[in-house]
Amino acid sequence: MGYGNNRVGVHPESMAGLLLTFASKTKLSLREMASVADLIAAHCRYDVWAYAAIKESPDVGEATKWEILTIEDDCRSDIAVAIEAYHSLSQDQFMSVLDRATSLLNERRLSNP
Repeated sequence: MGYGNNRVGVHPESMAGLLLTFASKTKLSLREMASVADLIAAHCRYDVWAYAAIKESPDVGEATKWEILTIEDDCRSDIAVAIEAYHSLSQDQFMSVLDRATSLLNERRLSNP
């Protein structure tokens, strides 16, 4: 996978990029690996939904665009912190962060549609 110069893939600083790099370097339990996969899938679905929400609604306001970006950015920040603290968190604490981010991305709701 790569980013740029005619290569297709995941940007290394994206949430999926962070998770894939982390999962490839860390010995995760099967439960953790399944949650990471669920979160990556939720992120991909969210990106498709967000793109469609903005593209199909030419009158979508700046506030809605920022809300879409903020939801994703908040999840990415939470995941980055959890990855950094992985070895000091219990499995349940780590799973809680993953599950919370997955749920938020799966909701795909805006307060300002």
